[in-house]
Amino acid sequence: MGQKKPNAFGLYDMLGNVWQLCQGWFGPYRDDAVIDPLGAPTGENHPTRGGCYYCDAVHERAARRNRDLEDHSSRSIGFRIAAVPRKAGAPQHQ
Repeated sequence: MGQKKPNAFGLYDMLGNVWQLCQGWFGPYRDDAVIDPLGAPTGENHPTRGGCYYCDAVHERAARRNRDLEDHSSRSIGFRIAAVPRKAGAPQHQ
């Protein structure tokens, strides 16, 4: 972990381990330019991104989008847990 330089968001090792299951549903994007598009509001397929350990190099990029049925499971699909650093002085939950 952390063997390469971080991306623009400061995240390491984003691609190539497992397809990353994404929030929302697979569907066409809007025609106008948007940042962090959400995709379709409903559907049958969830988007996955980033390729996995057995994929060809063409799939090893965040812009590569795949789709999987909601009840599909595979050792090549996972998810990424993201956390935001706690602000100094913020209350801690017990």
